[in-house]
Amino acid sequence: MKLSHSLMLLFALSLSVSLACHRQANNRLSQGGGHDHDHDHDDDGHEGMIPLSDVPGVRIQAVAEPKELSLWHPGIVIADESSQFVLSSPVSGILGNLRVPPGRQVAAGTPLAEVNSPELARLYSDWLAAKAVLTRAEANLAREQRLDASKATSQRDLEEAISEVAVAKAEEESSRLALESLGIRAEQGGATWVIRAPRGGAVVDYKAISGQGVGAGEELGSFLATGSVIVRMELDPASAGNWSPGHTFTVQHPSGIQWNGRLEGIVPALSADTMRQTYRLRLSGSSLPIPGTPVEVQLPFPPAITLPQAALQQVDGQWGVFITHHGYAEFRPVVRGRVIKDEVVVLEGLRPGRMVAVEGAYLLKAYQRKLASSDEDHGHVH
Repeated sequence: MKLSHSLMLLFALSLSVSLACHRQANNRLSQGGGHDHDHDHDDDGHEGMIPLSDVPGVRIQAVAEPKELSLWHPGIVIADESSQFVLSSPVSGILGNLRVPPGRQVAAGTPLAEVNSPELARLYSDWLAAKAVLTRAEANLAREQRLDASKATSQRDLEEAISEVAVAKAEEESSRLALESLGIRAEQGGATWVIRAPRGGAVVDYKAISGQGVGAGEELGSFLATGSVIVRMELDPASAGNWSPGHTFTVQHPSGIQWNGRLEGIVPALSADTMRQTYRLRLSGSSLPIPGTPVEVQLPFPPAITLPQAALQQVDGQWGVFITHHGYAEFRPVVRGRVIKDEVVVLEGLRPGRMVAVEGAYLLKAYQRKLASSDEDHGHVH
């Protein structure tokens, strides 16, 4: 009987302990003490974590879903090389009236300015003289041919007339070529050369004034044809997106006017001054900005998770954030991307919904460093 009674007491004690353990386990589960999908510490083990109650001034918030990103970057309008022309005169002389002021839109062929040129007058007079000699020689040959038909002239006189025509033709051709080599048709000759608009567009500027002596081929101004202009911008290769020719950007004038700019090309070599790559965007449409106008280009980037710059801290050379859980914080490494405005792109290591310290993260970093120093002083380096 005594043995049986002892066995019953032992069974009752074992059952009581088992029920107590089961009850404690259920309490831990109901309090969220189990591990989440990110394998965070449970409530019963926060070794190495920072109690938020010990670090005032920390503000936390949930990581938002990835969002569309863009950045306005400065650019400058330049003239399209295929639409830019140098205004010049093929002959030397004195610059006369400037008929069209810079900026006024004109049609192709509109007179812009004129050059009074003794050189042109001489070349033109040489051609006129040679042409007159040729005309006289041809008339004399015709007369000799009529006389020859009636046996009223000698063979020698006829041959001389033929020779005179050949020489006169050569002289006329030489004088005509002297004008055409300057881009002047012989019939356009005279004492004045008129500078005309090469295409529809506007004079950008003049580099000479009325009454100034100018040389042949000297740049007298520049002309921009209507059609398109180029926006040039320089970007650090690390800050650029994966854009290819044909990509469309929004370009904005300081006044708010916007255009579409198509990426025409990327200069692969880095600028010697800025060590950046040059991007060329072609603008098209009406009311285009003139060369030299500053503009802004909206640079689009793929959707991504972003955090305020203050949320990212560098610990032992590794960028990361302090995630929080049940009143505690711990450092988690992340892969940092580009800075857009005042936010940093987080490429890897963080998912939406996680609670992160967005203000006061530097305080958590200092507290963690203090804990590490204290452990080292006591010989407990983790």
